Amino acid sequence: MVPQEHFLIFTPGNDAPALFTAALRSDGGITRSFALVELGVTSDTPGDSLAEREQKQGFRTSLSRVKELAASLGIPHLTLYIDPPTPDTVTATVLGICRDHPGAQYSVLLAGASVPVTTGLFRMAAWLGADISSAGRKAAVQPLTLPQFRVNDLVANPNYGAILTLLHSKPAVKDGAPSGIPRRQLFGSMKDLYLPVRTLAGRPAHRGLTPGNFSQMLATLIGWGLVAEQKNSAGVKGRLYGITPDGELVFSLLSSASR
Repeated sequence: MVPQEHFLIFTPGNDAPALFTAALRSDGGITRSFALVELGVTSDTPGDSLAEREQKQGFRTSLSRVKELAASLGIPHLTLYIDPPTPDTVTATVLGICRDHPGAQYSVLLAGASVPVTTGLFRMAAWLGADISSAGRKAAVQPLTLPQFRVNDLVANPNYGAILTLLHSKPAVKDGAPSGIPRRQLFGSMKDLYLPVRTLAGRPAHRGLTPGNFSQMLATLIGWGLVAEQKNSAGVKGRLYGITPDGELVFSLLSSASR
């Protein structure tokens, strides 16, 4: 095989052609691409409503446009159907690509897919050492970094997951207002969710949530890149806390594991 082969594996979103174009622009040198699509998203079923059939037809048309765009650029492209939509099916599919093309470099783009499919592709991306990105609004491609922590440290303390859950479900903010939850509000919400857990150093757990251990947990999540801290608006004391794109991904993984 050609040593410079660089493969893009992605899960198409609502606007697959725009997503594909943005991914190529972000990862230069792509030589082959693969779209992982859940079969139920494209296949008509007897119980589908007219709106559902139109939506599926629109998705199929979008996938055809991606294939045409790739062909115009001289990039071989395949649509691979994931059925059933489970992490194991994704693993088997990606392993098939690896067996057929040993030694390739990989870029993975997580966009429009269910949590199980996203989880499976993220896991395989980590094993492959792939460059990982996610798609934001208007097909904006944003790089994702692999977590700089041990997963066991994260799941060993359920309070980390509780904080991410609170930040994930933050209330809507007014236009122009800084985004995030004030520290005092976040602390108050965590009081009811707090579970005594020994620290990573093995010290006994606090029976209740204190400003000290709350600050420690926040600092840890910030250090792991899962939570962002910012100043409040001018004239308002305190800081605001929000979940980062990596934090949203970890939240989805934790939610999937708990089902």
